[in-house]
Amino acid sequence: YITRLIDEVARLEKLLTSMREFSRHDTLRMSDVDLARLLEGFENLVENECRETGMQLTIDVSDDGRWVKADQKALEQIIHNLWRNAVQAQDGESGHVVIRARAGQRTGTVKLEVQDDGQGIPLPELPMIFKPMFTTKTEGSGLGLALVDRLVRRMGGSVSVSSEPNQYTRFDITLRTPKGR
Repeated sequence: YITRLIDEVARLEKLLTSMREFSRHDTLRMSDVDLARLLEGFENLVENECRETGMQLTIDVSDDGRWVKADQKALEQIIHNLWRNAVQAQDGESGHVVIRARAGQRTGTVKLEVQDDGQGIPLPELPMIFKPMFTTKTEGSGLGLALVDRLVRRMGGSVSVSSEPNQYTRFDITLRTPKGR
């Protein structure tokens, strides 16, 4: 009973932390964000994890996709959440995550892609993944992708997902570019 109680307390603590994170970003501080620099810092942050898990991370930022108008902390949270999901999608196997930034299809936008080669998302679940509290994981809170969607929309962008089971999952985030860049 004590072990179950400790496990349940840990689960609830993790859920409360996730809920606090979900509601924390009340005020966004929009600025010109250099994606190349932000992603270089992210790559340094997860370098040890890549080495320990066998995950490969490829960052590819084109000159025309380098700058976005965003809240840097929120964007870091978005990248971290998508990374965490990609790592978990490998189900203990080594895998590959590619983060790519290019000029968007519409003028004045950048398309940021985060793609993994994990187990993918079953087609019936795709419409539900951005809903708060939806999760297929035993350890998940169901708030990570809801937070991604919320933050991207609050920054004036959009997010979509495509997936092929047992092949890949790709999140496409469209953000605005700063004026004059």
